[in-house]
Amino acid sequence: MGLKKLVEQRNDKIKELREYIEIIKKEERALTNEEIEKREVCKDEISQLEKSIKIMESEKNEEISQLEKRSYNDVNNHYKTNKNAEEIKEIATEIRNFLGKNEIEIRSTMNTQINQSGGYATANKLANAIIKEAYERSEAMQFFDSTNIKGKLQFPREKSGVAAVWIEENPVNLADVQSPKLDLIILDQYRLYAEGEITQQLINMQDIDLVSYLKSSLSEKIANAMETSIFHGTGVGSPTGIIGNATKTVTGSLDVSLFKKAQYELTTRQRNNAKWFINRSDFMELDLLTDAMGRPLLQPDLTSKTGYIFLGRPVAITDFLESGNVVFATPSGYHTNYQKGIQFYVYDDSSYKKRGVVGYATDVYFDGCIKDDNSLVTIKLS
Repeated sequence: MGLKKLVEQRNDKIKELREYIEIIKKEERALTNEEIEKREVCKDEISQLEKSIKIMESEKNEEISQLEKRSYNDVNNHYKTNKNAEEIKEIATEIRNFLGKNEIEIRSTMNTQINQSGGYATANKLANAIIKEAYERSEAMQFFDSTNIKGKLQFPREKSGVAAVWIEENPVNLADVQSPKLDLIILDQYRLYAEGEITQQLINMQDIDLVSYLKSSLSEKIANAMETSIFHGTGVGSPTGIIGNATKTVTGSLDVSLFKKAQYELTTRQRNNAKWFINRSDFMELDLLTDAMGRPLLQPDLTSKTGYIFLGRPVAITDFLESGNVVFATPSGYHTNYQKGIQFYVYDDSSYKKRGVVGYATDVYFDGCIKDDNSLVTIKLS
């Protein structure tokens, strides 16, 4: 019997089961013993049909999976799908060709341009892959609101909130009604630049996963710099960080009462969307806190593969928030903007050639600042 036939039979039985409910509603009576027995038989048949459907679907998916796996292994056993493998293969070929050619050939075949530092830019596939991996490496970048708009980004922020008051009909004046005041936030485009180098020997080795190496080496540096700036940026040539600029701050020794005090600086709705950000060393101290019965207050987060919950909210451990500082924030508390299109540069001048290496770099234009003062609070541990 085919899968389609089993599904049809299951649907017919479900329809039959619903008829017994209609009997109770329409005839306003209880089911007879015979009807109850038939209903139970119908439920058992539905259960058996669903099990059969699951088995057939599982076998079908397994068959498809095996075919995909076989095809995937033929292309490259490091990547999950043919589409990914083809794209990675294309990038790898492009980069090897690019790094191996001389500057004149590169510019003529790929129509690239010289950047201000003397490097020439490649096609944007690898550059976009780098920024994507950098974004995924940073938990703060993924959590807070972000946009990827070129140039400066401007948006309004309430300086004084909207007031709601009761007024009589046809009032003489509206002096008691305060108009909200708006402030304008401007996110600039600060250049974040990361550079490395690779030997010509590695470029020539076809069995080296060149793309992963380049992505990993650059994206990690970019992600670290971005996350550091979110928390500790000076606002001068870099984003404006949270620490030192948040209007809500509580101070004290590391204990549960201090964290509760910080938590209740936000409204109930805000608390339900907020997350803790804490340094690794402070997290170890937090892990020692217990309740009156000696049970740890820090609990595993069962909704994710890794992670913890403290006072009902998820905890993010970051190495880029200085020890002694904790942030409790909602996504709308901070906003970042990064340029959607970035470039990957190659440097092949005499200073590199003499050492038998090729320089490579990428840059991204990025900025961020506190968007809503009422949506985040910082803790200063004494």
